[in-house]
Amino acid sequence: MSDHTTHTEGLPVDEAWQHDWALEGIAALERYLARHAAFADYLAAQGRLNPDPLDLDDGDGAATD
Repeated sequence: MSDHTTHTEGLPVDEAWQHDWALEGIAALERYLARHAAFADYLAAQGRLNPDPLDLDDGDGAATD
């Protein structure tokens, strides 16, 4: 058993800061997902996106005939 202890009970954390931090994190995730969705839409418009990626047998992403 480790003798190291972390004393976090006495640390004051402003709830407004936590709220702002969470909102910034959620906004960053939404921007990240929006970029990926836009790229997937672009690939679909170019005909480069496999409509059903689970349809592949070997998992390498190559189309099988």
